[in-house]
Amino acid sequence: MRKKQYSIIIAALILSNIFCSCTSKNQSYPEFSWDFVPLYMHLRKAKAFNEEELVYLSNFPIITLEKTTGGATYGSTEKGSLEAAKAIKAINPDAKVLYYRNIMVHYQGYDVNKSFGEIENPLLSDASGETDIVHGGKRGARHRLPAPSPGSRRSPNGSRCPGMLH
Repeated sequence: MRKKQYSIIIAALILSNIFCSCTSKNQSYPEFSWDFVPLYMHLRKAKAFNEEELVYLSNFPIITLEKTTGGATYGSTEKGSLEAAKAIKAINPDAKVLYYRNIMVHYQGYDVNKSFGEIENPLLSDASGETDIVHGGKRGARHRLPAPSPGSRRSPNGSRCPGMLH
């Protein structure tokens, strides 16, 4: 009986912690209310965003930048996404900008891809050793990256990915 009471108390504490973190004024999270579903933008653009596009994007509380963002202008997705994020935050400091990297499909245009040569067998392969197993080589997605081992959450160059949930 006592174990059941402790379980209920622990569950209540966990739920209250989740609720409080969602409704608190923590600056790490976008403003949130259960009264409406917030708007969200998830996009990519190979060239740099122009001023009109940046103003438009800055109106969203959450913006996700993904593959090719700014790569044609700045030389890589990482550099282009960082420049776009800085420009959005300059207009709206409260906007939350997320960086999206598909870790299962190997798209070109990322600086981190340069480190693949330092990793033995960095790509998944089929039984015959073929690595071109996702999308049949369409859309620039030529290979499938291995899933990270549980708890590792490291990029292919070995650097720690801070803030990722385990």
